Amino acid sequence: MRRFSMMCLMLFGWIVTPRKKCIGIYQPLLNKQFRAGHSGTARRFRPKVCVVRKLFSASRWRVCVLRKLSQRFCIWWGKAMANKDSLRSTQTSGGNSSSERESPLKWFMKGIKDKDSIRLQRKQTAKLLRAVQKFGRNSRLGGGFQQKTRGKEGRNHFQRVAIRLTYSPNRAPGQWGAHGKYIARDSALEVGGGAFGVNGGLDAVSTLRDWQTADDPRMFKMIISPEFGDKMDLKKYTRDVMAKMQNDLGCEFEWVAVDHYNTDNPHVHVAIRGMDKSGHEINIPRDYIKSGLRESSQNIATQHIGYRQEADIIKSLDRQINQNRFTGLDRELIKQATALSAMKHWHHEEPNTINFKNTKLKESDRLRLIKRLTHLEHMGLVKKQSGMEWEIRGDFEQALRVRQMSEDRLKTKFQHGKTLSDPEIPLVYLDSREPLAKRLFGRVVGVGEDEAKMKPYALIEAVDGRVYYLNTNQYQKVGTTVHVQNLKSGIGVYQEGDAESFSRDPKRLLSVSATLARGSYAVKPTGLGGWVGECQIALATTQAAMVQRGVMRIENGTAVWLGDRQRQRGFTR
Repeated sequence: MRRFSMMCLMLFGWIVTPRKKCIGIYQPLLNKQFRAGHSGTARRFRPKVCVVRKLFSASRWRVCVLRKLSQRFCIWWGKAMANKDSLRSTQTSGGNSSSERESPLKWFMKGIKDKDSIRLQRKQTAKLLRAVQKFGRNSRLGGGFQQKTRGKEGRNHFQRVAIRLTYSPNRAPGQWGAHGKYIARDSALEVGGGAFGVNGGLDAVSTLRDWQTADDPRMFKMIISPEFGDKMDLKKYTRDVMAKMQNDLGCEFEWVAVDHYNTDNPHVHVAIRGMDKSGHEINIPRDYIKSGLRESSQNIATQHIGYRQEADIIKSLDRQINQNRFTGLDRELIKQATALSAMKHWHHEEPNTINFKNTKLKESDRLRLIKRLTHLEHMGLVKKQSGMEWEIRGDFEQALRVRQMSEDRLKTKFQHGKTLSDPEIPLVYLDSREPLAKRLFGRVVGVGEDEAKMKPYALIEAVDGRVYYLNTNQYQKVGTTVHVQNLKSGIGVYQEGDAESFSRDPKRLLSVSATLARGSYAVKPTGLGGWVGECQIALATTQAAMVQRGVMRIENGTAVWLGDRQRQRGFTR
């Protein structure tokens, strides 16, 4: 009986294997069929796909059967253990009752219906299944930690990795090369670092420029950010992730990556070519990005540095207490407040109340949330009522996200502070979807890529004494003057010329002064130094001369364009 029990235990531990193993073997075949469906050669893959589907269905059938057998085995085992003494006494006394001498094997085959046996069945089943799950997790056939865990505790102990993937169409010339120049900038690299690929170092700028010259339809841009990237060899980790991605998609493609250490959390920028080595376009399904890619990257990170220990989880949670962004602790606050609310939902238009007297949290979790509420109170998003009760603003999530974006833009301004006329110039964010109140003219002092939106941005130092942060469709050239004005599709940016020689060129001064006057903008010196101060004085002098000639006038600080072409033509002479 002991040998039979061990065989059953090993058999039940194996039930976690078949479906996962089939998926791991035949997933590339399915991806090839998906890709072939777009190229018109799906017929050759149809028989194989049918075989795969049969294997999957057979695996599910085996799992169901084995689970039923395991449940029946637990019934028989529990009944046998509970009635062992009674069976012995019956055999000793020589009783001839058929019910008393009924074999436990018959109980195993037909089941038990009385209430006591059902209670015993539940208890023994739970105990045995815990042992089976432990055996399956620790066995080779079960796949170790690569198995997909469904429990909350299992997910928490996997390494966490943030993945963001977008694509860039082939539109403006030099656009991809500018992206390569951005990700390979020296300020973000570790000492001795640089762009790399499958076989070693690469030149990111020339590689991406060659892709665009070859008329590729698109290029994929991806950011891989492990939670504990400082503990990992990011180059080796990136190569493993990209190899797994190629295996999942069923094709080989070129890629270039650069690891960045310019933030609190090291991360990797990856550029993926839109054409594979066989000349087919690469199509990455959304479901794969949402689940498959993230899951595989977390599994690989867990292979590299092991499971997240309790100390790592606590460290990650404590790190969120004093952050000025929307965090996982804030989601937990919303969850707790919603659970205690009579309406059972979060109020976005009015304050919400949370009281920790009635919560069933651990003491450490409760103290951590209280510390987070204290930090939010300093930010003006939370008010303490009395005792353990707080009042939270309904829009505090939106306020935290806006605060995070503002801080990111201020960091961007600080990075380009050396090129500004005055470091104290205020920063203004321009939404490209909203119309401008006035025309703007200035110079480009910094460009880069917004990692949150994965779009180019430009810092424009305007002659009104402000620095504007604007997301653009393509990279602007630093050191050039630009016009920013309204278009039907949003805000347009047009390059005007070189910024250094602008204040010494009378024709350009006249053209820009007339353009600003048509937009009702009268330039006034504000006492700033540097390039902005020189341009303000030069443009104000030019507009004053235009007022004397009758080309324009200024009323209450606003320019009024008269539109007399003859007078303007005489002024230009």
